[in-house]
Amino acid sequence: MIISHSNRFIFFKPIKVAGTSIEAALWSDCDKDVDLYTGAKLISEARDSKIDLLPRNNWSGEKVLNIADSKKYLKKHGQNDLLKKLENQDKIKQLRIVDPIFYEHTSPKMFSETEYSIPVDHYRTVSVVRNPFDMLVSYYWWSFNVEESISPAFNEKYTKNKRKLSNLCPRHDDDIDLLRDKMLNFYNLPANYSMSYRQPDSQITVLEWLAQWQNEFFLSDIDYWIKFEDIKNTFHSACQEMNINCPTLPRFKIGIRKSEIHFVDYFNKSLIMSVNRLFSKVIERFNY
Repeated sequence: MIISHSNRFIFFKPIKVAGTSIEAALWSDCDKDVDLYTGAKLISEARDSKIDLLPRNNWSGEKVLNIADSKKYLKKHGQNDLLKKLENQDKIKQLRIVDPIFYEHTSPKMFSETEYSIPVDHYRTVSVVRNPFDMLVSYYWWSFNVEESISPAFNEKYTKNKRKLSNLCPRHDDDIDLLRDKMLNFYNLPANYSMSYRQPDSQITVLEWLAQWQNEFFLSDIDYWIKFEDIKNTFHSACQEMNINCPTLPRFKIGIRKSEIHFVDYFNKSLIMSVNRLFSKVIERFNY
C-alpha cells in the first residue's frame, strides 16, 4: 500500500495481482521523506539490491520488548522469517518494535476503518484487478512455495498436522487430476489463519475468506484500475491519468507456479460454481 502525499494518490494492493511490481514502480516516483509505504513483508524482497522496498513513514509509535514478548509479537504478525533469525541470536536481549498503521494488503474498507490523522479525501485511488480463477491458482501455488507460506500462516490446529498440509502442496510433476484435487481440498479448509490484521473464521472456507478480502478491493470505487491481463498498457494509462512518471515494471515472485498447465484446468465443476458465486459481481464488472 502507498499513500503518496507528494502525488496525491493511494495505491491499494490486492493479493496475487502483481501488486508488488506495480507498487515498487509507483514508489519510485514518490517522496521518500513524506509518503507512506507499507513495503515488503519478506526479507528477501526488503533486501533487494536494485529496488527500494523498505517500509517508510508507516508507524504509529514504538516500544521496546524483551525477547519473550518479541517472539510473541513476531509470531502474531506472521513474521516467521524474522522470528527464526531472532531465535538464532543469543546475544540479543530486547527489540525495538514499531507498530504499523497500515498493512501490505489493507483494503479500501480496512482503510476507512483505520484512524489516519492526515486528510486524504481528495486523493485519487488506484488498484489492480485479475481474473479470479487465475488469481486463485496463483494464491494456491504461492501458499506453499514462499518463506511466509501457508503452514506458518495457519494456527496451531494445522501446524500440528503438517502432513495434512504437505499432502496439499502442488508439485511440478503433478498431473492435472492431482493438482485439481489438491487445490479443491486446500480451498475447502476452514479459514483458521493466524493473522493479526485479518481475523480468522473457522466457520467459512479458505475460498470464502479470500473472496471476502479480495472483493473489498475489486468491488470498491477506485479511480484507476490496472488490469493484470493487460498490465503494461493499463499501468501506463493510470500513470498518465495521474500525471506521474511511468517506469518499467520490475518482476517479483516469478517461478513460483511450477506447472505450465492453464489455470482454467485446475477447476472442477463444483469449484467453478463456487468461484462464480463468490466473485459474480467481479466477473460481471470486469467482463471475465
